[in-house]
Amino acid sequence: MKKALVAFIAVIMFNCGPEQGGCTLYTYTIKNESGKNITIKANRIGFPNNPPVITNIPIGGKLTKTFKSCPPSGSYEFSDFFGDENTRIIDTITVIYENRKFSSFRKDCTARNPLNFCNINPEVTFIFTAQDYEDAQDCNGNCD
Repeated sequence: MKKALVAFIAVIMFNCGPEQGGCTLYTYTIKNESGKNITIKANRIGFPNNPPVITNIPIGGKLTKTFKSCPPSGSYEFSDFFGDENTRIIDTITVIYENRKFSSFRKDCTARNPLNFCNINPEVTFIFTAQDYEDAQDCNGNCD
C-alpha cells in the first residue's frame, strides 16, 4: 500500500506544471512590386565586422520563409526573415533598388518598416511598392 501511495504521488508530481501548448508556425513573405530589382543587405549594428546577409528579389518576385517555434523557445519576428543560420538577429537593413536608390531601416515599431518588431504575427507579408522606390534616396549609381 505504501509503494502504491508513493507511486501515485510521483505520477501526480510529474504531470503537474505549466501547459507546454503546441508549436507555432511563422510564415513570412516579401514581395517586390517596386518595378525595380532589389537587393537587401541585412546587418547587426553591434557587429560591423560580420558580412551582411544579402537577399535579392527580382521585379515581381516573392520570397517566403517559415519558422517553427515550440515551447519553451520564444516567438519569431519578421526581422528574422532577413537573417540566415549564422546571423538570426538582424536590426538594420538597406534596400537597394537597381543600384539607383536605397532605403535604410532600423528595427523599431513604425508601421511602414520591414523591421517592425511590434508586428509579431504568425503570418506577415511585406510588399515593396513603387512608392517605396519613389521615396528612396538617390545614390547616383553607387549604393554599395
